[in-house]
Formats: sequence, C-alpha cells, structure tokens
Amino acid sequence: AIALSLCLVIAMALTVYSVDLSDTVEIHCDGKVIEIDRTSKSVFTTLRTNGITLGEYDRVSPSLDVSVSDVDRIVVRRAVEVTLTDNGVTKVYMTSANTIADFLKDKGIPARSYDIVTPSAATEITEGLKVDVIRGERVVTEENIALPYETEKRENENLARNLVSIARHGENGNRKITTETIYFQGKVISQKVIGDVVEKQPVNEILDIGTKPNTIAGPNGEIYTYS
Repeated sequence: AIALSLCLVIAMALTVYSVDLSDTVEIHCDGKVIEIDRTSKSVFTTLRTNGITLGEYDRVSPSLDVSVSDVDRIVVRRAVEVTLTDNGVTKVYMTSANTIADFLKDKGIPARSYDIVTPSAATEITEGLKVDVIRGERVVTEENIALPYETEKRENENLARNLVSIARHGENGNRKITTETIYFQGKVISQKVIGDVVEKQPVNEILDIGTKPNTIAGPNGEIYTYS
C-alpha cells in the first residue's frame, strides 16, 4: 500500500511538471510566433540557431544567458526610432522601451514632476514617435517673518510705587515660510507653500510695577505715606 501511494505521488508530480513545461517553446519576434523544441541551449544560441539576429538596442526577455529549458516563451522587442525634443533641442534615438517613461529612464533623461511630457509618459513607444519635453523651472524662496513679543506687567511690592523696572527685555521670534514656484517659459504656473516653521518663539518683555508706598519722615519722627 505504501509503495502504491508513493507511485501515485510520483506520477502526479510528473503530470504537473509536464503541464507546466511543454515540449515546445514559443519565440515571439517581428510580429510572428515560431514554435521550437525545448532545448538546454541558452536563449542567445537558440535565437541565432533560428536565424534571429539582434540589433544593438533590441531587447530580449528572458535574458540571453537563460537556458531555454526553463522558459515557455522568448520575446524579442525590436528597437524603433524615436525623436525627442527636449526644451527645444531635438535628437533621434533608437529604443526598445515599452513606454515613454521607460524610454526616458533608459536614456538617463530626467522627467521631473514639474516638466511637461507630450504625449504622456504612459504612452506606448511606436516607430517614428515624436516626444516633446518642456522643462519647468522650480524656484524655492524663503521669507522670514518677525513674531512680535508681548509685554507682561507684574506688581513688585519691593519697588517704590509708580516706578517701572524692566525685569526682562523682550525678543522677537522668527517664522520661516518656504514657497515653491513653478515657471514655464517665464510664466508662473503654480505656487505653493512647502514649509512653514517657527524657528524661534518670541520672548515676552516683563515689567515690574512698583507698589511699595512712598514714605517720608516728619519733624517729630512720624512716618508719612504719599502717592
């Protein structure tokens, strides 16, 4: 019974394996599908054997060093010509990227959030596509705003009435506001506050107000109080 169960398990495993990996592999290239026998050769060797040559900018999936025995499909994406105008400067590229975003990334061309890419970055690459990038200018400015201090008054019984003494000098605080402005061709497109920080709190001024009665000694030694 144990031997029978083991045989069934092995048979099921072989069945699953045979379903996952068929005896043939598909090559998708130049709009055609070529079906070949599975082999232990690399993708590169298999393509060459089947008369498929690769250009400098063509892209192959999976990579060329992968064994064909491990894949079901090989896809060759041919490079096409794309014309890019970047802030008025035009250049022609060859690319096998899928989308404009992929193309710009592959070529090391930055596309910042405040740049305008036409058509959109998600557009699929096709032969002869024209891409236009208008560069925005990002300007960051900082403004310091004084936070005025207040004056606190407190009674001081040790200070003569009506006298005022500065117990602590006041100091203004500081609030820094950071603003981002985006320009296109010299015109403001957007403006927003990207930072608002109180860097220093104001220090209030403290004034002591005297409440001690004013006194004077009379000729007979009496003490008189006056305002």
